Amino acid sequence: MRWLRKLTEIVVTLDNIPRVGWVQRGVPMICAETIARHTLLTSLIGLVICRLYKMLCGNVDCDKMLTMCLLHDLPEANIGNIAGHVRKVIDLRKVEVTELETQLQELEPQLRNSLGMLYLEYRSGTSIEAILTTLADKLATLAMACYYYEEGKPRVRDLIRYYVDKVREILMKIPCREFVTRINEIVEEAEREA
Repeated sequence: MRWLRKLTEIVVTLDNIPRVGWVQRGVPMICAETIARHTLLTSLIGLVICRLYKMLCGNVDCDKMLTMCLLHDLPEANIGNIAGHVRKVIDLRKVEVTELETQLQELEPQLRNSLGMLYLEYRSGTSIEAILTTLADKLATLAMACYYYEEGKPRVRDLIRYYVDKVREILMKIPCREFVTRINEIVEEAEREA
């Protein structure tokens, strides 16, 4: 039961931490996307793009990829949402890994180790599942930037451009051209809207 309570506490915390970039660009804290909402959107986008990749390109483990999506920002329950310009100055990987280990300590050792290894694989970007998770994460942020822009928050426009570029960088790592073409169509639409 302790692990269930711990996970509940983590989700409640993540649902109360707004993502800093939105607040810095004038989105009121009361309606700024939280880390929990971002994780849900990332996971839903991940579900769609993983199945699309599997349909168009073949071998990918969607269960593994969705687990990575759900874990990708879990450490932020303890360390908060760190602004992008700060992330460029310090390497948070070690801190994030330590925090994840602490968060998962109530789980059975084998499960804890398995989830920890998936998180490390995601952070290293060494598999197609890790690359697709990063893509889902950036597409989720791009989608929210477009949403806020359409809702009359013009100061998020720079994030649309930034995440269009980030998504294109990630797409260069994906060998399946048909999949890349489909995702590029989404990116081009977002670019036109801004």
